Amino acid sequence: LRQARRHNPDVLMLTGYADPAQVALLFWARLRAIPVVMQNESTDAEQRHHVLRETVKKALLAQCRGFFTFGQRATDYLRQLGVPTR
Repeated sequence: LRQARRHNPDVLMLTGYADPAQVALLFWARLRAIPVVMQNESTDAEQRHHVLRETVKKALLAQCRGFFTFGQRATDYLRQLGVPTR
């Protein structure tokens, strides 16, 4: 967080939600009204579905302004998690 504060970004690009540091940066940015873009390479086929885990993912993804995905299957997975088409 120290580096993020020092750079004071206009937009923050995160590499996912699995790393606690990325989640901390997400909340740090949201508290400061800094838009967050998250990349995603996960697909439905790679995931073990658990209701609580999927609920947490949906809540985290809802905090993001945009997404960068690696392929159609990754995009489809975000749609399954409730990310709207823009």
